[in-house]
Formats: sequence, structure tokens, C-alpha cells
Amino acid sequence: MEGKKYTPHEFLKYIREPLSQEDVDLWVKSHGLTLELSSVFFDFINSLYVLVNKTYLGEDVIKNMEDQQSHFNWCWDKVISNFKKENIHFTKKGSHYEYFWTFFYDTFYKEPSPTIIKKVEDFFKDLFAPASRKTKSELDIYTEMYKMLEFHLKS
Repeated sequence: MEGKKYTPHEFLKYIREPLSQEDVDLWVKSHGLTLELSSVFFDFINSLYVLVNKTYLGEDVIKNMEDQQSHFNWCWDKVISNFKKENIHFTKKGSHYEYFWTFFYDTFYKEPSPTIIKKVEDFFKDLFAPASRKTKSELDIYTEMYKMLEFHLKS
């Protein structure tokens, strides 16, 4: 959506109206997105999400932003290490780290609500599910995340 101005009607269409499967397939092909890497990236994101969620000790233990970032860093390092054991190497720091730290800080650490946590999980599942219909905004997010993780995947 960067730089483009939408009318209110166009914006609602952008965020609400699912594209046809043909349009999604064309988008995926034209942006060089593959099912194999998409699956790896979903596994990476989901592993991070599950680890952050399962190991979070609560606001009574993790009291401030420094503690939150330490917890996130431990989870991040663990996921990077686990993928390395499978011979899948991501760079440790970069825009992907910043993106996910900011994302988890805003959606998880600020107000850890079970409702929001479940919505985040469902969002990632839907976003990376190859057969699910997507809006143009979802395709933009999916492509941005895919390209960012692809950039930080070491060959």
C-alpha cells in the first residue's frame, strides 16, 4: 500500500474483498514465491510464536520492556538454532528480527490477551495457507514477510 492513495471504497476493497484463486496464483508466480519456502517461513514464524507463547511467565515475572526483549531474544535465538540444526540458516539480526520484535511487542507483550494471542495464531495460519483466499492487503503482507525472510535465509 506504500505510496498509493485509495478512495474509501478502494481501501475497503483492498482489505476486505478476497481475490480469485487465479489472481492469487498469478500474484504468487509473478513475485517468485514458492510453496516450499512459504512452508519453511510459516514454520519459522509459527515456531517463534509457539515458543514465545509457551515460555512467557507472565507480567508478574517479565515486568518491563528489558525483560520482554530478553525473553524474545531467548526465543529468537532458540528458533534460529533449531532451524540451523535442520540445515536451514537464517541470519541472526536484521530487518526480520526488528519486524518480529516490534510485532510481538505490540501484539503480545504490551497486552497479553488470550483473544489476541489466538487471533495472531490464526492470522499466520491463514496468511501462509496456500489454499486460503486472500485479500490484496493480505497478499501484500504475505509477500513482504516472505521476501524479508528470503533475504535473511543464508544459502
